[in-house]
Amino acid sequence: MSTGQPWPWPQTMDALLAAPGSHRLVLENDRVRVLEVVIEPGAREPEHTHQAASVMIVDEPARIRYYQGDALLFESQAHPPSAPGVRVRWMEPEGPHSVENIDQRRYHAIRIELKQHPSHDRAALRDNASMTRLRATAPHQIPDRPPIQVVAGQHVRVGQRDTEWPAFVFITTGNGAGWVPERYLDTSSDPAEAITSYDTTELATTAGEELTLIERDDPSGWARVRNAAGSEGWVPLRTIEPVPEN
Repeated sequence: MSTGQPWPWPQTMDALLAAPGSHRLVLENDRVRVLEVVIEPGAREPEHTHQAASVMIVDEPARIRYYQGDALLFESQAHPPSAPGVRVRWMEPEGPHSVENIDQRRYHAIRIELKQHPSHDRAALRDNASMTRLRATAPHQIPDRPPIQVVAGQHVRVGQRDTEWPAFVFITTGNGAGWVPERYLDTSSDPAEAITSYDTTELATTAGEELTLIERDDPSGWARVRNAAGSEGWVPLRTIEPVPEN
């Protein structure tokens, strides 16, 4: 998820500059930047970033490995010949990563980066403290289980549904397990495929603590917030309330 924090990586890591062999500019104006993404069979693109959120239209899918640094985050599974050829995904801003094509066919996609991303609106809201200041009405304890980050296109195993939070299902990846909103998954196949990136990090809070709203997710019943120390994470909506204006 976009956090509204300053982008920590240099412009030289932008996809067009750091990985020009796999990214080509198709169109750019004050609203969008459209990139063509091509990764040939056996190729691994250089590490790069995407600062803007985007819509990714994959019209020639292929088996890939997705890396963050030298760490392999996930490897996609082979798609059956009858699988639909076009996949549309919502992509959050991506920090340093690279993709390797391990298929015998090329990977091709169109990435529409949104310059007017909702995070810009959230940044503007943060300037109005009366609209974003919250108070914890009850403490929230984080689970002992380490958080996981799921990337759009990643295959995951879906388990049980949460009885307290029915919008969530328990997923297992190669790097851990956690609860993710079911609407962020395409469960029409097994394993399921993430269609939106998601970070399961929760934030421990104490009653009376003041927080800043980053994102409100009403369908799931949770909100992403930041505390005074700058730490961010999800908390239940039922444990927070707006701070009244003076």
